[in-house]
Amino acid sequence: MLPPSIGNLKSLQTLDINNLKEVPNVIWKMKNMRYLYIEGQEEDVPLQIDTLQNLEILSCITFNQWIKNDSSNLTCLEKLKLEGRCEVEGVVFSNSIAKLPSLKSLYLKASDESNIPPLAINSCLHLSKLDIKGHMQKLPETVEFSPNLTQLTMEASRLGCDPMPILEKQPKLLILRLRANTYLGKKMQVSANGFPQLKILQLSELKELTKLNIGQGALPWLMQLQIRDKVKILGFNGLLNLVELNIMGGSFLNMRIAKSLFSNGVPHPWHSTRLELEFTAKKVSLEVWNSLLPLVIVGVYKCMFLFLYVDVISTNSAYFFF
Repeated sequence: MLPPSIGNLKSLQTLDINNLKEVPNVIWKMKNMRYLYIEGQEEDVPLQIDTLQNLEILSCITFNQWIKNDSSNLTCLEKLKLEGRCEVEGVVFSNSIAKLPSLKSLYLKASDESNIPPLAINSCLHLSKLDIKGHMQKLPETVEFSPNLTQLTMEASRLGCDPMPILEKQPKLLILRLRANTYLGKKMQVSANGFPQLKILQLSELKELTKLNIGQGALPWLMQLQIRDKVKILGFNGLLNLVELNIMGGSFLNMRIAKSLFSNGVPHPWHSTRLELEFTAKKVSLEVWNSLLPLVIVGVYKCMFLFLYVDVISTNSAYFFF
């Protein structure tokens, strides 16, 4: 256990504490603190931090500790990470975040028995990165997101409704990662002209998802797509700037993915493409490798010459460049 006398270190700027169940409530005295990392403490241990007006990074304090502080004093805070049991009302929590004028990065991780509170963070004009891990009853509405959001990662949200109609309207979103159990539905629909700036889309471990429908003009700048092998993609040929396709989790390459590279027999207009495959099977059959031929044909058709490079990383993964 840390001694209470640590509060006498008035000039200390960085403090990193791990696996202490209880931290003495004296950090508020350390007025020059800029970077504070606290992990592994018990939920209801009091921790005053709202006197630290120079604080720029605050990581891993609990939701309950956070809400008991006056966040309006933390005018320099740029990065905030909260975790643990969340019993805070949505309006109260959103107001506490809205008082952070310098916030650029927000990470929220709720324990299994609680929910991420409803969010309204549209007043956080500098917030560009948002990570959410935990059950959400509903997504924020389009106008409730930060208008300058560029990166969004979600996991274990267990959403019953397709999140795309809301997320596709974020004008500056560049990276979207929807990980394990973010969405429990079978279909996703990206509307025409949706995601005008998105460059990276990761749909990993969405085990119920079977169909992704991409509308005309949607995802015009998408360069990297990661998706499970059992998902049928409609509108794939509209992804004119795609340079990396990562197919995850199958015992063999799903032919619907390979065939979706064609529209009425016309190959996808790629110039240089990297295809990454990961197989669950320990051995990859000849049938699987033969299923890759349509991709090679795409390269031959588009280029006057073809350079095909195969790098077998292990028995169940491979990378292709053409």
